[in-house]
Amino acid sequence: MVARANGVGPKLAQRIVMELKDKVGGIVLAPGSGGGAAATVGAGADAVSALLNLGFRPAEASAAVASAVMAFPLMVRAIRLSLESVDIRLETAARTLGAPPLWVFATISLPLMAPGILTG
Repeated sequence: MVARANGVGPKLAQRIVMELKDKVGGIVLAPGSGGGAAATVGAGADAVSALLNLGFRPAEASAAVASAVMAFPLMVRAIRLSLESVDIRLETAARTLGAPPLWVFATISLPLMAPGILTG
């Protein structure tokens, strides 16, 4: 969706994704802890805290959030590629026939993007 916004090209969209990854990141296993303690920064700390409140051990919570942060750019890339592969003429035709933007997204774009979303 970011790559289709007016004035936002693929390179800027990629940069936004990398900046978000850096902001959300910041999970570092504490040295000598055997993976049991983690120092977290920013939104990563909130995610780890939420997992700890759900009953996960610190090492599990840190590993889960770290994995999600590292996989984020790959996931966004797969979703972006699937979004770019959607034929915009289909969306334009639906809008021309009076479909609201959310309906166009839910009934045309999203089903065509589903393989990329599931891959990501």
